[in-house]
Amino acid sequence: MDRLDEYLSLIAPLVEPARIARDICELAEIERNTDFDSFARSADHLRQRFLQIGMEADVLQFPADGKTRYHCWTAPIGFRTTRATCAIVEPPDCARVLGDRECEPNTAVVGTGHTGPQGLEAEVIHIRHPDEASEADVRGKIAYCSGFPAPAIRRQVIERQGKAIVTSFTSDRRENHAYVHWVNTWDAEPDGWLPTARARDENLPGISISPQAGDYLEACLARGPVRLRIVTEGEYFESHLPGVLAVSTDGEDGTVLLSAHLFEPGLLDNASGVIIALSASEIVQELRRRLGPDVSWRTLANFCSQECYGVLALHQYHPGVIAKAFAHLNLDTLGKGGFPLTLRPGLQASAGFSGFLLRLILERARAHVPVCTYQTKDDFEINCTILAEPALGGVPTSQLEQSNPAWHTSRDRNGVETLDEDVVRYATLVAATWAGFLLTAGDQEAGWLLAQYRDDVTRVLRRGGIADPHLYLDLKQREMSSIASLLSCAGASPEARAGFLQGLVTNDVRRAKEGLVYAALLNPQGKYLADFFLHAREGAILIDVAEGLADNLLKRLQLYRLRARVAFGLSPLNVLRGTGPAPEGAMADPRHPSLGWRLYADEPGGAPQTDWDALRVAACVPESGIELIPEESYILECGFERLNGVDFRKGCYVGQEVTARMKHKTELRKGLATVEVEGSAPVGTPILSGGRPAGTLYTQSGGRGIAHLRFDRAEGWMEAGPGRVRLASRS
Repeated sequence: MDRLDEYLSLIAPLVEPARIARDICELAEIERNTDFDSFARSADHLRQRFLQIGMEADVLQFPADGKTRYHCWTAPIGFRTTRATCAIVEPPDCARVLGDRECEPNTAVVGTGHTGPQGLEAEVIHIRHPDEASEADVRGKIAYCSGFPAPAIRRQVIERQGKAIVTSFTSDRRENHAYVHWVNTWDAEPDGWLPTARARDENLPGISISPQAGDYLEACLARGPVRLRIVTEGEYFESHLPGVLAVSTDGEDGTVLLSAHLFEPGLLDNASGVIIALSASEIVQELRRRLGPDVSWRTLANFCSQECYGVLALHQYHPGVIAKAFAHLNLDTLGKGGFPLTLRPGLQASAGFSGFLLRLILERARAHVPVCTYQTKDDFEINCTILAEPALGGVPTSQLEQSNPAWHTSRDRNGVETLDEDVVRYATLVAATWAGFLLTAGDQEAGWLLAQYRDDVTRVLRRGGIADPHLYLDLKQREMSSIASLLSCAGASPEARAGFLQGLVTNDVRRAKEGLVYAALLNPQGKYLADFFLHAREGAILIDVAEGLADNLLKRLQLYRLRARVAFGLSPLNVLRGTGPAPEGAMADPRHPSLGWRLYADEPGGAPQTDWDALRVAACVPESGIELIPEESYILECGFERLNGVDFRKGCYVGQEVTARMKHKTELRKGLATVEVEGSAPVGTPILSGGRPAGTLYTQSGGRGIAHLRFDRAEGWMEAGPGRVRLASRS
């Protein structure tokens, strides 16, 4: 029995699923009405629970004025809703109440606008597809939708002077026919969910009804015009968004962070995640007592608030908490029988020890709860990977969750959906073991985990037909002193090497023997995967690629290799670059003269004292991971023709058909451009023109920046978070 199995055996008897389930139900009852009043009650309740288990706990207060920025998001404005009803009033023989917040709190859209006690009455217009909303005659009417979420048409209804929106949408209409969808997105900003000061000023009422009530409304509409009466009472006000931070008192040498989303009204979503995080912390506190003073402990922190808002605000106002964290697990929507737990490891956690440790624990914990299963997915979501962003500390982050048809519906709260104690036991055991292992692991445990990691990756890669898995491990573990990874493509002949790459990449590989060739690999849909430089030397073609793209590029090339007589490796050479006099053997960067030279040398060079961002902005040159986004960017929109990164005469390559069609048959409506910048904004800040999305702002330097714009909306000064931008020149 190794240390991990010892921990599982020690922790399993400490998990009390029946008590945890009762605690989940208690919190969900407090959170029934999703507004700032219930937020305050929930936060105080959770703080008291953390104090009871011996952790230092406090309720942090973040501005909630609808204007303050939490990094790239706008803070919500305080809101409360005291009444929300929706009823058919005409024709009289159809008269019926369709929804009432007194009976079902989900009837009121979270942060809905207010009609006042007098309410409003208007004819209903049925919007069957979001595209219809921009053309439909909604002026003075109530828009009704059932086949898509109501926020999809919110902006169009406001612009066309509609009076309100009623929705009967749910993600599973058959399973949730009698239940009301929880609409928690009623925001006026490009990023975020909760209402802001702008949403307050727009004051659009929103009502959610069950599909059953929606079917009745549609049957009445089929007979002729229908009028609804809606009443929503409440208020918006400047307030504070609470967040509960609990910390163990005797830790050292780094922090392990548990988190969960507070202020959500369901048993599963997400009272379960909050209480499982609390219970895991309680078990860790008991382990401290049992293991005694001879064991050294790191710090355990637990943070619960309103999803991304809380995490962004925590970093902005209490950055030290995140700066000390080296691993983070978020718990969301757990406790439903019949559904596997899903592990979503963020990019850093997936490539490192924390995500791998979670997979080991999920598998081994099944010996204690054999009825439960798990799966892993790599479609990372913002709410589980936001802490992994380099600007927010780059904490390796994973999320543990479940999918189930009750998600975001009243079915998750009214007793029809019951918690499964086996799933509660399994999730708590996994979270507590993960935290306990990381909080106490020393050199011996780290060495054991590394050996497990190498063995596991080797098995997986060999099962996938990759002959040399250690090459991947070297890429993961090698500390590069140069500014990029240098791969090599070797083969039986220069023609074999060039011929293999020629059919894959966007530029003419045959010119690589003359100097550097800038090129990209695309997916079959023509979207960017990686960009790199190619240079042919005796015995190999060097592939100079950004470190963050190297392992994925290598994997793609191995998959395409099939029977081609080529082999890939990691070159021992170092990549150097500069803008001064070029040393012997250096080659000009083909993208733009201002970017200087690149050199492949035996010895690493010193870090060049060059403001590369300033040079890139001046020449509008995109960079991978910033302006160039894998699986999203189109290279022509990113200026690859101007940057000498594509050859339209070379013949076929992966994604060539789409790229050629964009070149010859369409005028680019979107693309990278240089903009003037007043103020500053984080990379990735949305750009608004007249309140409409117009693009995204990326790298900035010296009052200018690179932005991806919709050219038809790029007129005059445009909003970009706390700053503003204006088109200077197109790519």
